[in-house]
Amino acid sequence: MSKTITLSLILYTFMTVVGCTLSDHEAPVSVTWHINVPDINKSNNIEQKFVIKNISNTIIDGDWSIFYSQFPMKSYLQQSSMAKVEQVKGTFHRISPNKNYTLLNPGDSIVLIINGRGEVPGYSMQPEGVYWINGSKGSTPLPIKFHNHPIPFLFSQNERANQIYKENQRIEKAILDTSMIEVIPAVKHATYAPSVLNLANSIHIIAHPDFHIETSILKNKLSTLYGITDDSLSTVQLRIDYLHQKKNAVNEEYYELDVANNKIQLLATTPHGIFNGMQTFLSLLKGQESPYTIQSVFIQDYPDFSYRGHMQDVARNFIELSDLKKLIDILSSYKLNVFRFHFSDDEGWRLQIPGLEELTEIASHRGHTYNESECLYPAYNGDFDYQSKTSGNGFYSRDEFIDLLRYAADRHVAIIPEIESPGHARAAIVAMKARYKKYQDTDPIKAHEYLLHDIHDTSQYVSAQGYSDNVMNVAMPSTYRFMKKVIQEIQLMYKEAGVPLRSIHIGGDEVAEGAWKGSPICKNFMLEHNMTDVQELSDYFIMRIVDFLKEQNIPFSGWQEIAAGHDKDFDRYLSENALGISCWKASPHSHSDELVYQFANKGYPVILCNASNFYFDLAYDKHPNEPGHNWNGYVDESKSFSLLPYSIYRSIRNRQVEKEKTRLTEQGRKNIKGVESALWSETIRNFEQVEYYLFPKIMGLSERGWHASPQWENITGIHEQYTYEKDLSFYYQRISQKEIPYWEKMEVNYRLPFPGLYIDNDGILFANSSIKGGQIRYTTDGTEPTLHSKLWNKPVKCNSNEIKAKLFVGKKQSVTISITNSHLQSEASEANIIYTNANQLQLLGKATMEGSFFHRIDTVRYKDLPKSFFFNDTATTEIYTLSLHDALPILKARWTIPNKRQNTNMTPIMQKGLDLYIKKEGEWQYAGVGIPQGIHSTSTLAENMDTSEKDCILYLPLYDEITHLEIGVSSDAYLKKTKNPFKGKIIVYGSSITQGASASRPGLAYPSQLSRSSGYQFINMGLSGNGKMESSVAKMLAEIKNVDAFILDCIPNPTADEIRDRTIPFVKTIREKYPDIPVIFIQSVFREKGNVNKTVRHRVNEQNKAIEEQIEKLHKLGYKNLYLIKENHFLGTDHEGTVDGVHPNDLGFKRMVKEIQPVITNILHI
Repeated sequence: MSKTITLSLILYTFMTVVGCTLSDHEAPVSVTWHINVPDINKSNNIEQKFVIKNISNTIIDGDWSIFYSQFPMKSYLQQSSMAKVEQVKGTFHRISPNKNYTLLNPGDSIVLIINGRGEVPGYSMQPEGVYWINGSKGSTPLPIKFHNHPIPFLFSQNERANQIYKENQRIEKAILDTSMIEVIPAVKHATYAPSVLNLANSIHIIAHPDFHIETSILKNKLSTLYGITDDSLSTVQLRIDYLHQKKNAVNEEYYELDVANNKIQLLATTPHGIFNGMQTFLSLLKGQESPYTIQSVFIQDYPDFSYRGHMQDVARNFIELSDLKKLIDILSSYKLNVFRFHFSDDEGWRLQIPGLEELTEIASHRGHTYNESECLYPAYNGDFDYQSKTSGNGFYSRDEFIDLLRYAADRHVAIIPEIESPGHARAAIVAMKARYKKYQDTDPIKAHEYLLHDIHDTSQYVSAQGYSDNVMNVAMPSTYRFMKKVIQEIQLMYKEAGVPLRSIHIGGDEVAEGAWKGSPICKNFMLEHNMTDVQELSDYFIMRIVDFLKEQNIPFSGWQEIAAGHDKDFDRYLSENALGISCWKASPHSHSDELVYQFANKGYPVILCNASNFYFDLAYDKHPNEPGHNWNGYVDESKSFSLLPYSIYRSIRNRQVEKEKTRLTEQGRKNIKGVESALWSETIRNFEQVEYYLFPKIMGLSERGWHASPQWENITGIHEQYTYEKDLSFYYQRISQKEIPYWEKMEVNYRLPFPGLYIDNDGILFANSSIKGGQIRYTTDGTEPTLHSKLWNKPVKCNSNEIKAKLFVGKKQSVTISITNSHLQSEASEANIIYTNANQLQLLGKATMEGSFFHRIDTVRYKDLPKSFFFNDTATTEIYTLSLHDALPILKARWTIPNKRQNTNMTPIMQKGLDLYIKKEGEWQYAGVGIPQGIHSTSTLAENMDTSEKDCILYLPLYDEITHLEIGVSSDAYLKKTKNPFKGKIIVYGSSITQGASASRPGLAYPSQLSRSSGYQFINMGLSGNGKMESSVAKMLAEIKNVDAFILDCIPNPTADEIRDRTIPFVKTIREKYPDIPVIFIQSVFREKGNVNKTVRHRVNEQNKAIEEQIEKLHKLGYKNLYLIKENHFLGTDHEGTVDGVHPNDLGFKRMVKEIQPVITNILHI
């Protein structure tokens, strides 16, 4: 009989690999991979399981390794056993036996469980390139039979299907007049005439010779896409010439297109303007078959931004030259004019540089290697053969790049090369290290000439992608020789191509903390140059490279990190010599979205590439079968469309804009120079995936680059939403009717959204899609929909439990969405459920029994409290206690809440849902949650339980007020009201941290944790956004009856001056009613933002200093029984204790309770 051995592992940074030898044989083991999320509320806490099975006929000894590539995660040790996992480099991992390994017999398995934090599981998160090495150096890599289990859905498919249905409904209702010109990007001005132009299979083109390149491209497109040839005998004439009314030209890309009767006239002042006009003319033909009809129209058109770009990462994974040309051709058809060529990164260098042959001989290939002397380690796709034709291998020769430059220039696309430096440079570092080893014995000067690392460097750091050796040493002269050599060779390529070099992007992003600190060369360099901070090394590097580019008359470009943290003189110098600063960080939680306008206001030319709108490698949707990352949410074509360059905080539409955000000045507005998308290739394995990510997402970029200020930018409220939805509807209309037919002709692998689904209370199935002209096919037997499945074209009665559906257009199909028929399920289950109104049960957590049943205080009586008190504190933090008796297969709840927006730093369960605890063996244990579904929710809290009597606590939402609640149990069970399970009455007054932001569930707010662990009642009086010791609040607290102690955790929100002004009067008010009971102040938690933000750190320090001073004064005034709990790393020292740098996560709250509970217990003697 085979046996299974289970173990859990932690990832270490370690390397043990062997030399390159290839074989087509298979390994003696198979590997099966499962992924699970133990707690749905912590979707980035992941459990992975590798099952390694001996499928051979021989015993496997302890000298073997399994290698695979997978995005790294932070993990912790659960238990040890027969094997271990090590992170070799970046995404490359190794599984090998540990010291406890015993022989693995045929048929036996080892189960490895890895727990850790990573991205929410999805299609792109699974292991790749799994292979086997048996024995020591020289062993042949063998491919492994790898099986992966389907990735689980971590969301309610019903809820997602319903949400998509509602969104599509709004788009349908906002349909615009279809007489508008249906092109992307939309034209600026169009004047229509009633006549039409009919175009069959020929046209007579008369063009000024200055526009011969553009005309040649136009003729080719007309012929290949639409079957229209240039014929001097044609009755339809197209004249292409200079615009003589030059005063009409708003900018150099302006054009006029006049379609009238059988004559078409295209005029512009530049070839670029002519090219733009040609794209509009071609777009008028999209979606039609011959003969073509064009309404007579006079168009005047031009872009708002001169920089409309796309960054394509070809370094992480390679793209063939022919595919790059296809991509540039399509992008130019949408009037994009910049292509940023990201050819170097940690995992690859893709451009031939004469004189630095190692860059492409070694750093353009990945495979199994002992010392990276022949190739880089595997990454991403994980293939072990460095000579195979995969996405990990390949480069562009000098001639190929020159050819690409000319090809792009003909289409008025400027290619901006990006040399990642000083970080993200591992491929170059490894290549120059190999060069060093090759020449160190025969030619030491040549060996050191371009070396990029200090061989004695002991710096310890980990980059964002998991590397500890990817930063150039900026104190070494050889680094600058390398950079200059690469720049000069690139210059020569542009010169030979006859194409202007508009800019060189020098990277500058994500240099890991800790780099250079262990380098003797850097330490000596800093001493010589009177530097005190390693940041000065980075500034020095930037200055040196910018200086050199300036000498060559080349403006530099860079990521936003280059523009951060400088004095005014440095800012001025950089801004004067920059073409563009690519601003990608736009997270509202860390306030990095403000940096965009701060840079622009300082004078930097800003290129907007917000990750939340324009990072196209983020998955379209959280559906697990959608490829892509999700570290910054999800990006679909509506997200890219929604960007507002001049109102950037509204670019994420479900987020409330904070009034105190940095505003764009008039001069700053002029410094917003353009927009740019980014497609990182970490999750890309072929060009079809490039197309899938880009189309239709990049339509939004095209639209916003041409129209920076849509109609809905300067209006608010309902009218803004209506105008936005009308514009969005027209956008989808153009994609459906014009662009999808064009992509079909161009053989583009575009993405289709899955349909929205909804089943009403009568079991009627409704379906819709934002894409028109497709077919929604569905099944009711659990099988996958195909083109032969049932066609949904009208509401239909469904009598099956599960419906699966897909959208089909031509040969393309969406991923499958599934919905359960809750109508059928609820008919059977609801009949056996008896509901009890919550008013009949024991309600805890109320400070006063007067007032509304669900309010902690009487909000009518205390009407003078701060407004935010009412906003937040009509939301309940109360708990129910009840007993369940006899048979109990199910416990349910149904409840009603207001229609409030979902806060971005909170889970829906914490803000709007329920949290059930059941007492077992004397301890309160988590038992289930009530998942909110909108204003009205019904949810099963627990089911299939044993029939014993159970004491239960049900925590209500921490933020949204419940207006109605019923608890349901099966008909053979009953509820009864019980006594309060907690002793005493301890009031905890404070800020949003006290209230519970950002716990994942209501029961994890720290006052609730204190109650369960101590047996005493801690009443949560946290006031999100407030808690500033106002006099009206002090009066209210003092009037609460039968209080045993006050805990005042109210230091995070008031300023230091407010603390000094208010503490003594606040305590005095409480002492007038409660002269003797303990009053415990808690200093503000250290806000994790303060780890990098000096202003935040100073504010917290001043707040804590101020309260300490005031407590000392109160003691001197004779106040007794007054205590202060000092901040002592409440949230830990690893900076992992918050969601957003301010509000604790579950880990932070757990640590906080661990720190403060012993002190509180000692003071209160509980």
